[in-house]
Amino acid sequence: MTAFRNGLGRVLIVPPIWLILGACLIFFSLSADNFLAIGNFTNILIQTSTIGLIALGMTVVMINGNIDLSVGAVVALAARMRFRRIRMLSIVSPFSPWMRMLTAYSWR
Repeated sequence: MTAFRNGLGRVLIVPPIWLILGACLIFFSLSADNFLAIGNFTNILIQTSTIGLIALGMTVVMINGNIDLSVGAVVALAARMRFRRIRMLSIVSPFSPWMRMLTAYSWR
């Protein structure tokens, strides 16, 4: 019984999400050649950075005791206005990155 508490018992105490994540990691690393490549990790970080920043902001809002469900709508509106303004200006110049940043920050 002592061996069960020290060995298998500890594994069963681990939340199942970590076991599922580990199984997925093992499965995909064996089935895909480039799964553990640096380029794949970079791609995942780039694609999830926007959602991560939104989640970080929502965490701060919820810690303060507020609930704001309009964050997604504000992000969608800011992205739409940004792309509309870039398309309307259709500027290809050294100032284009600065215009993009100003457009993105104008909806804060």
